[in-house]
Amino acid sequence: MSVTVGPNCPELVFEIDFDTDPGATPRTYTDVSSDVRALSYIRGGRAHELQRSDAGSLTAVLDNRSGDYDPTNALGAYYPGVKRMRWCRVKAVWATVTYIRWTGLIESWRQEWPSGGTDATVTVRAVDAFKVLNLYDLDGLSYALQTTDVRVAAVCASVGLPSTVDTDAATTIVESGTFAADTMALSHLLAIEESENGLLYAGSDGTIVFQGRYYRLLNSSTSKGTIGDAAGEIPYRTGELDLDDADLWDSAAVTPSGGTPETATDSASIAAHYERTLNRGILAASQTEALSAAQFLVERYADQAPRIPQVELVGQADTSKWPVILAAVNSDRFTWHRSAVADIEQDVFVERVSDVVVPGTEWRVAFELSPAADQAGWVLGDPTYSLLGETTVLVY
Repeated sequence: MSVTVGPNCPELVFEIDFDTDPGATPRTYTDVSSDVRALSYIRGGRAHELQRSDAGSLTAVLDNRSGDYDPTNALGAYYPGVKRMRWCRVKAVWATVTYIRWTGLIESWRQEWPSGGTDATVTVRAVDAFKVLNLYDLDGLSYALQTTDVRVAAVCASVGLPSTVDTDAATTIVESGTFAADTMALSHLLAIEESENGLLYAGSDGTIVFQGRYYRLLNSSTSKGTIGDAAGEIPYRTGELDLDDADLWDSAAVTPSGGTPETATDSASIAAHYERTLNRGILAASQTEALSAAQFLVERYADQAPRIPQVELVGQADTSKWPVILAAVNSDRFTWHRSAVADIEQDVFVERVSDVVVPGTEWRVAFELSPAADQAGWVLGDPTYSLLGETTVLVY
């Protein structure tokens, strides 16, 4: 049963599967929402589009005065199911619509007895489905020469995880081969993410999601909404605009599998900022692709756009915006707008979503963002992205 979080907030559902081993299906979830005192999580994704993705994580503080979450309590309601590596999930309910917000595996149960032992809590810490990938050794498995989307789906099938892959926009071809011991599935898939210049993450429902480098161009060309300070826009609590050199790259050296580095440079940017070289390896064997990747990276990041790193949304201030906020996923496009003093507007992509939920108080949602301007491109033959003089960064 869902619990009320606060005025003008979604209702919270927190569920744990106490009965099913982690690799088995179907899962049987038990609603423990009424015991939640505080809950926060960050979904899988990344802080910056040049980084490899990270696993999402969750922390939940539960009321344990009943002793139900004590793994040694044979009389507890959930005994003997208070174990590590049990699935849990978070859902939000708004206007009778349910949104799955986070799914993952419990790593630890930490019992505490504050207030001189008169109170009892348990802190649950969990991590998303990247955990499963990181535990799976590809030792002895063989895969054919295949595009990155096909390889991701194949590895996820080997691991036993559901996957959603972008079949239209993944073009890099990964070399065939048989894996040696101690090659974990996660490290291989993250190398594929980097080789493709795409995105890999665990979705809010536990599915592994892979997007190729064309994905945002072909699927996120329209803004889902405007985050801003004007009437009708999605209200936010704080906003920043950074222009720094953390990911300013005017030189790139990309090495293909078994090959030699291919380099690209931007002389004007080097003169303005000094030389900054981004070194990468890719799982494709093509020297031509390595050169194209180097040119692509330099064209995008030799003079990067100002960045809005994170914004905290205030759904309570305009409840009509909750459906847009709760439905947002990685790679969705939004518009950030500041109208006061100087008018600033920038389209951005969602890189990661995080929530803080305090029952009886508030539900806070934050987006980590990247500028869409840095990720525009030119795609041969595409009616939108092959416009001379408008979309001039070549997407190989």
